[in-house]
Amino acid sequence: MLNINLGHNKELMEKCRALWEYAYFVNEVKENLKNGVPIESAVAEARKACIDKDILKEFLEKNSSEVEDVILEEFDREWYEKKVREESQRIGGKKE
Repeated sequence: MLNINLGHNKELMEKCRALWEYAYFVNEVKENLKNGVPIESAVAEARKACIDKDILKEFLEKNSSEVEDVILEEFDREWYEKKVREESQRIGGKKE
């Protein structure tokens, strides 16, 4: 299993631009959520930011509503918050 989150598996990401762009988009959504942006807005803002930076631009322009629908349908907030807590604990070395 490979970690395809932004900042991981640098060699793989350098070989596959589309994978890096996808990881960047997902990271944008996650960062928006961490900043308290509601999921719908977090996805829309990430989409706009990526298009502005020419990241997945053509795909997002052609498929924006489908992308948003898939992310919103598949996103599990509880799972995400659990993972954020686990990652914070791992980095900080703290246990709840």
